[in-house]
Amino acid sequence: MRFFFLQLKMNKFAIFLFFLLISNTILQNILASEIFESKYKKIDFISNKIENDKGIKIDEIKFETLDKILNNILITEDYINLKKIINKDLINILIQNIIIEDEKIINNRYSANIKVNYNKKKNC
Repeated sequence: MRFFFLQLKMNKFAIFLFFLLISNTILQNILASEIFESKYKKIDFISNKIENDKGIKIDEIKFETLDKILNNILITEDYINLKKIINKDLINILIQNIIIEDEKIINNRYSANIKVNYNKKKNC
């Protein structure tokens, strides 16, 4: 009878360990994906050259979001070295997509929510 209870406890432990490992693996994949996604950034400006200024604002957001990602995933020395060589072309290679929501153009006023996501599997 004692052996049966000991075996039952071991089975519960094995099941618990199995679910712990599975949930840890799933959580790591979710967190890894989120590292390469930015949050929506609200932009709002007045301009006579809306398309031109919109492109400039999007480029600024690209630099800000990539800078934040690199700062989070790299050690300080690598971050500083890599930051020196980052340019618009390299950023564009790394981008998975740019999402623009709630875009409004009224007279000379532009507003939108912009999100930049990066491809974590891209090889440069």
